[in-house]
Amino acid sequence: MTSAPPTPAARPIRTFIVIALAMTMMCVALSTFDYMLVAMQEDLGFAIDSANAVLLIPELGCLALVFLAGTLGDHLGKRRMIAAGAVLFVTGAVLVGTAPSLPVVIVGRVLEGGGAITAAIVALALLGETYVEPRQ
Repeated sequence: MTSAPPTPAARPIRTFIVIALAMTMMCVALSTFDYMLVAMQEDLGFAIDSANAVLLIPELGCLALVFLAGTLGDHLGKRRMIAAGAVLFVTGAVLVGTAPSLPVVIVGRVLEGGGAITAAIVALALLGETYVEPRQ
């Protein structure tokens, strides 16, 4: 007879550490784009107006997936959705880092925003399931 894998509630410290590291990584990566923007503007040759717009692009990805992420997390599993959000985020970061033009930067930033919000929303739901006791 095989036993079921332990639930997140059985490993609250490990769950908390993994979620905290993932959230920190995404927050740092999204906030450090400002420092790369000037160099990207010079390399790719786009105007300052376009540069300012690129700063707001991740919100489009966030808005597109904020409600869908929680629902998919409930149906497909929270760990899978956190992993999918991380993959989406990393894919967007690679696109931004290797972008030959402004449209590729925009697509990468939308993917970054969508991946970050997917992982964040589902991670918060997972934390809520893990720490159900008031004293935890």
